[in-house]
Amino acid sequence: FEKEYLAVVHGQPEAQATLRDLLYRDKARRMTLVAAEPAKGVQEAVLHYQLQNAHNGMSRVRIQLETGRTHQIRVHMASLGHPILGDMVYGRKKPELGQDSQVLHAGVLCFRHPRDERLVIVSAELPEYFKNVLEKHDINRDLIDEYINLFKDDTVIEMLIQKYKLTNKELTQVNKYKIINNMLRNGIFEDVIDQVIKNIENNKE
Repeated sequence: FEKEYLAVVHGQPEAQATLRDLLYRDKARRMTLVAAEPAKGVQEAVLHYQLQNAHNGMSRVRIQLETGRTHQIRVHMASLGHPILGDMVYGRKKPELGQDSQVLHAGVLCFRHPRDERLVIVSAELPEYFKNVLEKHDINRDLIDEYINLFKDDTVIEMLIQKYKLTNKELTQVNKYKIINNMLRNGIFEDVIDQVIKNIENNKE
């Protein structure tokens, strides 16, 4: 199994890293804690993360689990000094910025089918509250600024016009930021980029 998550964390961690900790479960406190050394009940925990973008003191990160310990992501990020927004167990103890639930989402699950070994990929759209956090706190700004440059690509413009009923006028207005932000909220722009890449690869054959 391979699992990929998206999270919004406090602060700005390094661009990417592999986190390794020894974790144990405190059943009495119903918490997972970091252990200083190996012992009975202590298990190694490993994850990898990549910083996607950061703004207003918060960051959006992609996380891949190598192990699956209870509360692993929440404990890892908190021990790094970048707790997940809304995590009132391992992070800030009071709701902040109007968020009282963890901004953590299991986005992709990959596994081999037990019968024929084919790769199965299951994805889940970002929940509305997660999208609202990204939009409200402008955490998508860096992605949006990067994607705006793609409007100069004729292939992208043509696909947007044909597939999503946009017009040249809409693509050249000052509200490009709003258009792209709406696309990001609905997963549209990633789909367009994937299709452009496929077209380029097909043309090379």
